Amino acid sequence: MEKKSVFQIVRCYFDRLLPDRQERMARRWLSSYSHQAEKDEALRHIWNTLSADADATTHAALQRVRQRAVPSGSSSKRLMGGILKYAAVIIVAVMAGAGAWIVTENGRHNEAEMAVCRVPNGKKTHLVLYDGTSVTLNAGAELRYPRHRTGRTRTVYLTGEGVFNVRHNSAEPFIVKAGSVNIEDVGTRFNVKTLSHGRVITTVTEGCVRINTAKQARNINVTAGQQAVYSALTGSISVAHADTLLATAWTNGSLVFNHIRLEDIVTDLKHKYNINIVVSPRLPVNRTFTMQLNGNETINDVFMLLAAMGNMHYRIRGNTVWLSPE
Repeated sequence: MEKKSVFQIVRCYFDRLLPDRQERMARRWLSSYSHQAEKDEALRHIWNTLSADADATTHAALQRVRQRAVPSGSSSKRLMGGILKYAAVIIVAVMAGAGAWIVTENGRHNEAEMAVCRVPNGKKTHLVLYDGTSVTLNAGAELRYPRHRTGRTRTVYLTGEGVFNVRHNSAEPFIVKAGSVNIEDVGTRFNVKTLSHGRVITTVTEGCVRINTAKQARNINVTAGQQAVYSALTGSISVAHADTLLATAWTNGSLVFNHIRLEDIVTDLKHKYNINIVVSPRLPVNRTFTMQLNGNETINDVFMLLAAMGNMHYRIRGNTVWLSPE
C-alpha cells in the first residue's frame, strides 16, 4: 500500500470522515501489524499537528502522554517511539469536538488491549464500541473498554455515569464493572451511575440485566422499569420500580436528584458546569435532596434553589462556589 494511501486512511479515521462500515474496517486495520512503518509515520504527522493546534486543555493532556511515554533524558527518536506506543493516538475526540479523550493502553488486561475514554467537565460524549454497542457518557465519566474482540466476554469498566445500548450476544456476554458491582446485559438498554462511598445505581430502560457483586455472587435480575441500588456499606442490593425517563434525563441536559446526598449533587454540578465547589466542613454532606432542573438554569439559579432547600449560604467568585451553613 502506498504511503499516501496509508496517511489518507489514518487521517480520515481520526477525523471521523468514514462511513460506519469503513470506520470499523479501518479500526481493525489500525489494530493489526500490517504496514506498521507507514502507520507510524502517519501517526507521527498527526501527533505533531495536534501539538501545534492544541488548545490549553488539549496541550496539557498531550504533555502528560509525552511524560508518561518516555523517561526524561531519552533521545528524540526514542521519544517519538514511546509517544506512538502509548498514544496510538490520543485518538482524539478532540477531532470530533466531542470533548472526550480516548487513549489506548498497551499493557494487557484479560489478554486485551484497552482504550480509555475520559469525558471532561461540561461535556457529554457518545461512542460506539467494536461490537456495535453504543454508550453515552456523562460529564466527568471514564470508561475503559476493549478495542476489539478479546474472548468469551465483553467487559468494560465505568466510573461516573453512562447509558449503555448493548448489542446482545448470548455467546459473548456484555458486562459493565462499576466499582464492586457487575452488571451483565440480557438484551438491554440501561443507565449506570457510580456514587460516593462505593454506591452504584443501575436503572433498566429496556430488557433485563443480571447484577452481582464480590460479596453477593447470586445474580439479581433487574428488568425494564426497575432500579437497583448497591450499598458498599452493607453489601446489599435493593431493587424497586423507578421512573426511567428521569434516570436518563441527563442525556437531554436535565438534572434530576432523587434523595441524593449533597456530596453527590456537588460532584454532578462540578461536572456539568465545569466549576469548583468548596463545601464547608460544617455542612452535613450526607443530607439528601430531591430536585429537578431542566438544564437551562444558570449556576446562580441552581445554588439559589439548593441553598433555599438546605438552609445554606452560597457565594460565587469567578469559577468557584462556596457553600456554608446560614
